[in-house]
Amino acid sequence: MKDRVEDRLDHEQAEGRKDQASGALDQAAGNIKKNVGDLIGNESMEAEGRMQEAGGKLKREAGNARSEAADAAEDAID
Repeated sequence: MKDRVEDRLDHEQAEGRKDQASGALDQAAGNIKKNVGDLIGNESMEAEGRMQEAGGKLKREAGNARSEAADAAEDAID
């Protein structure tokens, strides 16, 4: 049973890292889109970039929390 729990925690850590990476990419893309929108005077693009950037930040932070929770649970088991 302990092996199954550890496998599940490893999976949660990996998923957390994926969320961190995906969120960071969304955050960077949103920042670029926001700045391009500002540069060309496209308020809609700028707003869309802000939303994407904020969503990416939230996803990255959720990934951090997911990975840290799995780490803490794994430490508690050991």
